[in-house]
Amino acid sequence: MKIGDKVALVLGAMIVIVIIGTAVGIPDRVIESIIEWGGSITVGIILGTLAGYLVEAFTNDWLKNIFLVVEIGKIEFSISLFTIATILVKTFLLS
Repeated sequence: MKIGDKVALVLGAMIVIVIIGTAVGIPDRVIESIIEWGGSITVGIILGTLAGYLVEAFTNDWLKNIFLVVEIGKIEFSISLFTIATILVKTFLLS
């Protein structure tokens, strides 16, 4: 799914939720919160994609092949260095 499709999906869902919410009498404050939430998701999608492009531009694909195994209690999962770098870049973009 392309970034434009993701943004269109979030905005379309927001519009439908706002129209239905208004029709059934949801308070304005709740609707405003939904709009703010949708705006945050849209910005997150755009910045996340941008961060991923930046990390990939500088590292090619080699970070995608290096994984860290994290163990929390009895649960074990792996996370790629690409994901960690993307999160760091996204955090840097937001600050």
